[in-house]
Amino acid sequence: MNKAHAVAVLIEMVQRYDIFMIQEIRDSTQTALPGPVDKVNEVSSVRYDFVVSERTERTRSKEQYGYIYK
Repeated sequence: MNKAHAVAVLIEMVQRYDIFMIQEIRDSTQTALPGPVDKVNEVSSVRYDFVVSERTERTRSKEQYGYIYK
């Protein structure tokens, strides 16, 4: 979220699809998706929401998967 250009690209990409999947989320604070979804909703005429999977136990980093959807 600190890189304005990256956030702008993400916002543009999300708005192209009904469902957008993000793999390999490694975020112990659970803030990886609320921020970007809020930014998308600020500029979109359509409301987006998200869901995040349980942490996988395959690696030490406990990755998750996230879905952003209309």
